[in-house]
Amino acid sequence: MKKIIVSTLLMSVIVCGYDTLEESVKESHITLDSTLFYFDRDFDKPSTPNAKALTLGGIAKIVTAPWHGLQVGVAPYGNFLTGFTKRDEATGSSMLEQKENKNLTFLGEAYAHYALDKSSLYIGRQRLSTPLANDHDLRALPSTYSGIIFKTREIEKTLIEAGWIESYTGFGSKYNSFSTENTKWGERGLGYIYIENTTLANTQIHAQYIKAIDNQVIFLSDYRYADIKYNFMPNISLETQYGGNDYKSGDNSQMLGVRTQFNTTYIDTALLYNQIMDNKFQALEAGPMYSDWQQGYGNYEPSQAIGGYIKLKPFTNATIKLGSVKVTAKEKSLKDDFTESNLDCNYALNTQHKLRVRYSIKDETDEANALGYEDRTDFRVIYYYSFATKK
Repeated sequence: MKKIIVSTLLMSVIVCGYDTLEESVKESHITLDSTLFYFDRDFDKPSTPNAKALTLGGIAKIVTAPWHGLQVGVAPYGNFLTGFTKRDEATGSSMLEQKENKNLTFLGEAYAHYALDKSSLYIGRQRLSTPLANDHDLRALPSTYSGIIFKTREIEKTLIEAGWIESYTGFGSKYNSFSTENTKWGERGLGYIYIENTTLANTQIHAQYIKAIDNQVIFLSDYRYADIKYNFMPNISLETQYGGNDYKSGDNSQMLGVRTQFNTTYIDTALLYNQIMDNKFQALEAGPMYSDWQQGYGNYEPSQAIGGYIKLKPFTNATIKLGSVKVTAKEKSLKDDFTESNLDCNYALNTQHKLRVRYSIKDETDEANALGYEDRTDFRVIYYYSFATKK
């Protein structure tokens, strides 16, 4: 994949020519997204290490101006311990490099983008935004992927996205590099197709299928997902979802979900239900389940989840989300047997400055506690600063 990226970037330079390339660079769009992130997780038992980290990092990105539909994007990523917390305290936080807790410094994005009419081709390191594979917003840095992605909107009210991904940077980019994931994805990576459609009135449909190209040595061969959202009125909606996985040995998994939402000017409410059956439900790197808004974790054992939330909008650019979900383990598994309550506050001072505060309490059942699963609290304060040159 590295050879593909380098060859593509060199070809872009050669095709553009010096004068055109110079003009394209002069008109480049530059963005800086920085994050000051405080993470503090405390477990109930003294024998389990807590996790704490205060980091400063972000993404500096430059995208050249288009020339005959061709653009090049490059973005170094970084996240650094500030010194106000100890490096060994960061273990388990997924804020720094896994195992050794080194600062994160790597080239997170490096791609060539070619657009023609309503279609686009991306080659190289890039962020994804699909139900089963996306960049997440749960840590200081997003997850990014290396591959080839094609997108088209040639069909009216429809997005079709097809891709091949070879490697990625892990949850929160904790790998500090790109890993090929041979033991999970197979030696030839994953292929996928993703579709969005709004042809039916008041209806949104999303569907994704991911398949391991070489599944001879891995235990999980594919990932499936689909959802439908119907708006009865502008402020009332009903959603359903389905997901599943095919396992090489053992039963295949299934996931079902339903959510209803009622939104007003100053308050949004939702009730939700999820059920996982037969085996673990897994996404590639995402939290697609309706009951998964609180933290975004997986894999998930067979279980049933019932919950809801209230989102208050007290004034412009401010939200306060209060929610809880009760997860009951099923089919002789007690891994997911808890109640989790969550507070999520967001305030945008302006387009450049944003503040987010999150707090959650996870209360395991007595049966789960007896097997070693622990109660815990999770507290995060995140300050975002964004800068962008005019396009």
